[in-house]
Amino acid sequence: MEELRLDFHGVGGAVACDDPLVSENLRRDFAFFLAKSCDPSFRVTLRLDAVPRELVPRRRASLCGAHYVAYDNGPVRAVDYHGRALAIMDFRSESAEVFSEDGALLHELGYLLICSRAGFLLDRRGLHRVHALGVAREGKGALVLLPSGGGKTALGLDLLRSGQVQLLSEDTPLLGPGGSLLPFPLRLGLSPNEDLSAIPEKFRRVMHRREFGTKILVDLAWFQHALSGPVPAGLVVVGRRSGAAEPAIRRLWRPAALPALFSSLVVGWGVPQLTEFMLRRDLPGLAGLAGLALGRASAAAGLLARAPVVELTLGTDRRANAAALLGLL
Repeated sequence: MEELRLDFHGVGGAVACDDPLVSENLRRDFAFFLAKSCDPSFRVTLRLDAVPRELVPRRRASLCGAHYVAYDNGPVRAVDYHGRALAIMDFRSESAEVFSEDGALLHELGYLLICSRAGFLLDRRGLHRVHALGVAREGKGALVLLPSGGGKTALGLDLLRSGQVQLLSEDTPLLGPGGSLLPFPLRLGLSPNEDLSAIPEKFRRVMHRREFGTKILVDLAWFQHALSGPVPAGLVVVGRRSGAAEPAIRRLWRPAALPALFSSLVVGWGVPQLTEFMLRRDLPGLAGLAGLALGRASAAAGLLARAPVVELTLGTDRRANAAALLGLL
């Protein structure tokens, strides 16, 4: 069974998979974090195999969602994805095992589970993922806060094409102590309607997701030359959408960014967290969530103490949107 070693800014992960295609997809997803060796803080094992129904507990469910039912037995949680997949998570040892006969689903769950556990452990180290587009220019970083489907990735792609910015992440840059921003680049996920003809086919893949449809994935290898290192936060951009052609900009007082930061950072709405592995009702789980929320709230306050805030209302003209953001950086 092939094993990948990943290093997320000091949080090590070991990912083993018995399917070469799923393993290769994950290798491409997490190319920035590949490590020859590391001390793993969490382990994920993925098996392209029939769901072992005997491992589904015969007890009352602890948590239910649209796509899963979860059962707890002490620190071990079994998550049944309605018969299509089964995940067994041991919170005490930070180890998980996932079974599915569907390779696409196994890849999706593996990707999300890796993001979830790495993110949780990074939170405990004071490094928090923000649901935002993170870019840098001339040694300073900016966070562009937009909801899911708001156009972060398309805007990031347009900025990359300009050659005038560096990318921290198109979806979840890290916010660290003192308002620092750290890179967390994964593959780009774009709409099938996006014109990607200028990107060589060898860097593109198709991913079919359970809930959010099909995405075209663009590998890190295509844009790794444009990645940023850690930078201080220099700007917070609260993004809006408009039916007008041209974008609009206005300065905001810093507390006006609190609702957007509460959603994208403190709650982590849109961040790959996997509710089925984040929400726990036992004392260690509740204490962990409380500490996590306090840490994120403190990071949000620290960010606003250092970075000015503007509102950017995006119009329908993508070139004008990118130019407007470039003018702010």
